[in-house]
Amino acid sequence: MTQIWYPDFDDIMSLFVKLQQKDSELKDANLMNENAIKSILNKVKYGLPFKKTSFMEKTAILWHDITREHHFSNGNKRMGFWAMSTFLEMNGYHLKKIHDDLIVALCVEIAEGKQNIEKITVWLMNNSEKI
Repeated sequence: MTQIWYPDFDDIMSLFVKLQQKDSELKDANLMNENAIKSILNKVKYGLPFKKTSFMEKTAILWHDITREHHFSNGNKRMGFWAMSTFLEMNGYHLKKIHDDLIVALCVEIAEGKQNIEKITVWLMNNSEKI
């Protein structure tokens, strides 16, 4: 089995800075809870307690928790999506061609609590592929 690349706190913050540079709406956004982001990253790396956690479940956790828990003052949906897609790419996967409107709708549903980790995992399994 290939070793999985896991993002650390500095990786997430580098992604956030890049996102801020790409989107002027986020120039004044900031991180509000460093420990919560570190906790998410530990959950991604070590999985859910008392459960063997698959790679796609870990990917879903990263996307769900960053998007849903709002640890940045702005840009949580974009940050969650970007962290998830980077995690996929760094591990040899990519999302299939999906219309932007569908991605936006799914990010909004995650933020509103209408998508759980199980549903997101299934969505990822159906909409991503090995490079």
